[in-house]
Amino acid sequence: MELWDIFDRVRQPQNRTAVRGSIISKTDFHLIIHAWVRRKSDNKLLVSKRVPEIFWGGYWQPTGGSVKAGEAGKDAALRELREELGIKADDAQSTLLFSYRFVPPEPENPSFFLDCWLFEFDDVSQKLEIIPVLQKEEVADARWCTFQEIIDLWKNGSFMPFETTWQPYFQVLQKCLQKPGSIFSLRAWGAAELQTTKTTTPELDSSLLLSHVLGCSRDELLVRASDKVSAEDALNYAKLLYRRADGMPVAYLTGRKDFWKSSFEVSPAVLIPKPDTELLVELAAKLVEARAHALSARPQSTQPETLNIADICTGSGCIGISVFQEALDLHINPVDMKFVLSDISKGALDIAQKNARSILGENAQNISFVQGDLLEPFLAGAETPQHFDIILSNPPYVPSAVTDELLLDGRNEPRLALDGGSDGLDIIRRLIPQVWQALNKNGILLIETGEYNAAQTAELLKDSGFIEIATFNDLGGQPRVTQAKKP
Repeated sequence: MELWDIFDRVRQPQNRTAVRGSIISKTDFHLIIHAWVRRKSDNKLLVSKRVPEIFWGGYWQPTGGSVKAGEAGKDAALRELREELGIKADDAQSTLLFSYRFVPPEPENPSFFLDCWLFEFDDVSQKLEIIPVLQKEEVADARWCTFQEIIDLWKNGSFMPFETTWQPYFQVLQKCLQKPGSIFSLRAWGAAELQTTKTTTPELDSSLLLSHVLGCSRDELLVRASDKVSAEDALNYAKLLYRRADGMPVAYLTGRKDFWKSSFEVSPAVLIPKPDTELLVELAAKLVEARAHALSARPQSTQPETLNIADICTGSGCIGISVFQEALDLHINPVDMKFVLSDISKGALDIAQKNARSILGENAQNISFVQGDLLEPFLAGAETPQHFDIILSNPPYVPSAVTDELLLDGRNEPRLALDGGSDGLDIIRRLIPQVWQALNKNGILLIETGEYNAAQTAELLKDSGFIEIATFNDLGGQPRVTQAKKP
């Protein structure tokens, strides 16, 4: 399969309104091709001059044209070279330097995509000839130029006026020509492709995906910028990149997400850990430290006690596992703690167990995993009723209408972990009475609710008899975590 076929046939007019992956029957795609030819012996590029009577008439420019229906971008570039200049470049080394979408300021004009290809010949012994005869009604002349000579033509107004389409064209072209097929050019191309998507971090996303494919850190991408990328790795990168363009989160594409002090495995079975949730871990770690030290300070004659902690709606396990890891870092003996992580989703629990084993090692045996609806497996009447000193939870709390909007971008996060009903409080209303039953005297609840309903959650806790209720803001100044105590 041609390397770039995976998306060449899905960039349609009207800003990609067609379903990605489909092939639409049209006479001409709105995908423009620029085909540059470089002679390695002297590093010169081939440009042609159009006759005055046609589009961009009278200007020097790279060979170019539109992709036809059912035709891959590279095929179109080869066809244009053959038809316009009589050059057969099928066996030449080829590289897709970069690609971008141009959206004109005039609303009546359609946007279009442009692919910039480079074909390289080792030397003139390959009998590269310029024969502008097959379309001499369009091509008036052709010549070899250094890159600086092309820039001079552009500055003098004799080259195709790229500033009317994309002003940084030459800047990006020059960078890519310096390192064709390199980590640098592939990363730059990826960031350009994501510029017009919903992501607010195209450069970061491009780097994260490329470092994942190459098995290196983002810092190594900079150090190895001039390294060539294999066709297989480039293909794998392109596949991930266009899934990202369709809205799939980077964490699901790489299968990993950094949270607190560890890297967690994630999948569409779990919510992706968010930086704002680290506030809950921070508060819980301080609470565990204080409670653990209070227990250890008791007289030796007193029956030893264990600190019982539950993480409800655990998902990837990022909260409970991070709090446990923090307790270990604070030199709290793991045998003095009993952690329970629960979730209604078996798929989520499977991910949480994997994370516990990979992050905690042998200490993971001190964590129990229970499948069930909220705290029901631990209440009176259950097989193994339990009481806890601390309950942590990040339940679904996003209002349904907001959840619908969030999922429109193709992020594929589980609705089960997001949707909290019409006002976002459906799960919380059920959880609070269960917390009251499951907490020991003076037990503490730490619950993430967020800006949607933190105030209402505090009222529900107050009405249920909880005291010392406080809501803490995240780094963005939004109410994020509510703490309450059972008297």
